[in-house]
Amino acid sequence: MTGTMKLRAANGPLAIQDCSGNIEAHTTNGPIAYSGSGGDVHLTAQNGPIAIRLPNDTWNGSQLEARTINGPLALSVPDTFQSGLRVETSGHGPVSCTAGPCRNAWTDTGRSNRVMQMNGSSSTVRVSTENGPVAVHTEGKAKGRIL
Repeated sequence: MTGTMKLRAANGPLAIQDCSGNIEAHTTNGPIAYSGSGGDVHLTAQNGPIAIRLPNDTWNGSQLEARTINGPLALSVPDTFQSGLRVETSGHGPVSCTAGPCRNAWTDTGRSNRVMQMNGSSSTVRVSTENGPVAVHTEGKAKGRIL
């Protein structure tokens, strides 16, 4: 599906699959599951997790931005992912990175925030969490870099 979507849920889940275009999704006390490969996508979860699966080597669109407050964030990308990727977390959540782009990531583990930048300086894909862990992985991988 391609187009403009604004989705909101309270105390329940949102699942978005194979959609592109302008997408804005927000949950309170519920998870968001997203699988896609392009568009201008903004995902926000308060007190809930976000799980993102990017099946292609590049993000085909202006940006993907995902943010959780008091919830974990999991991002699955191919080992050959090439788009700019930025991962941020407050000092209260660990970052685990096992995907191929993690090997050459630039990191800043400051006192209050942790940042990982992969595949150059652009932030086409940006994921962040406050008070929650972040995991960037390739499906089926278990070990990797932990900040």
